[in-house]
Amino acid sequence: MAGAFQTSRCIFENPIWQNIVEFRLFFLIYGKATFKDDTKIGNVILNRGQWIRSFRNLQSDLEYIENRSVKKYSLSTIHRAVDNLIRQERIKVLECELGTLFEVVNYAKYQGLENYKNSIENAERTESEQQENGNETESEQRQNNNKKLNKGNKVKKIINISDTPQKFTPPTVEEVKSYCIERNNNIDAESFVNHYETSNWYRGKTKIKNWKACVVTWEKSNEKKKQDQYREVR
Repeated sequence: MAGAFQTSRCIFENPIWQNIVEFRLFFLIYGKATFKDDTKIGNVILNRGQWIRSFRNLQSDLEYIENRSVKKYSLSTIHRAVDNLIRQERIKVLECELGTLFEVVNYAKYQGLENYKNSIENAERTESEQQENGNETESEQRQNNNKKLNKGNKVKKIINISDTPQKFTPPTVEEVKSYCIERNNNIDAESFVNHYETSNWYRGKTKIKNWKACVVTWEKSNEKKKQDQYREVR
């Protein structure tokens, strides 16, 4: 597949930039999606922004190199990333005879030159307004700043993000691995994720809210086992 596709610089400020699996998966689908309507693949007609691929093939598409060996994401990791992209309204998914049909939401908006042109014009207009505001007197600036401060304080009182319960999102193997490397605890990230996936991320009858706390628990348990083994040897 030849050609090119556009990407806004806003991606660097988007949360997806910090999630390696979701970022790579979305840009794979986005980059492979057909650019024209009525594109025929086998007996399936694709519209603009659509792409057909099986989850098994996605494993190969997303291979990566680690410690000089080729690694693959687990199918559960890819399924979870797809589910998250659907919840974020970045893609839609349909099953067809050739595999899974992925559709990029707002594909025309991403690929429309007019959209980027408007963004540039808005940015230039904002810069011009900022320059005009710079010509206000010191007194006017102080009054405007006080108004903005008071308004901001009111908003903070009405909406406090810390008071809003956060929905638990299971971590990927890569996220667990990164955290374990940070703590230098030698925990097998894939075993950790598989263990809690079998219980649907429950510990006993309690739904897990903080997977990092579970990592610490595993860490302490492993340390205790080592100490017990050391005592037995002595």
